[in-house]
Amino acid sequence: MKPRTDPMLKTFEEWIADPRKDSDFSAKTRLPACEGGEWPGVGASGPIERQQIEFLAVYSHLNRLREELKMARKKKAADSEQRILLNLNRAIGFRDQLEDRYMPVGFYAEPVLEDEIYVNLVFHYSQKQILENHRRHAPMDVTLKVRLPSKKLMKATTSVPGIPTEKILADLSWPQPKQTDRPR
Repeated sequence: MKPRTDPMLKTFEEWIADPRKDSDFSAKTRLPACEGGEWPGVGASGPIERQQIEFLAVYSHLNRLREELKMARKKKAADSEQRILLNLNRAIGFRDQLEDRYMPVGFYAEPVLEDEIYVNLVFHYSQKQILENHRRHAPMDVTLKVRLPSKKLMKATTSVPGIPTEKILADLSWPQPKQTDRPR
């Protein structure tokens, strides 16, 4: 397998793979933080952790390419600068492709820049918001007791030819009228 520090990564899968798995991995300064802290563990299996690693990997490549571009400009190496700019453009395209991949599930990364380097990624996912809303807006049983203003109105609102009033009130979960309240 080619090391990921090779500037010409060929596939989208190579760009989103965890760079910490490379044998030549030594570029810790280029790694953005994951929500202000450590990255998920290498080989994480949870869907959110895998999605975070994919975004972190792409932004790590963007950081690496920005650093290489600074070096090429200092050396005034036009050929090298052109190659790096093409790879930077490709990396941005892969980042956009990754965002498009997770847009339907409402997962995205908000990068934090410091001196043209991505230092942190804050992740947002609608599934978390949905779960929080379900806890706040859980279905609940509500019983309303409505007192009808008059016996005539109750009889008018609960009378259907051929169906006894008691049956209608039972279906509506209304309290049954007391024997003394029944019209005669």
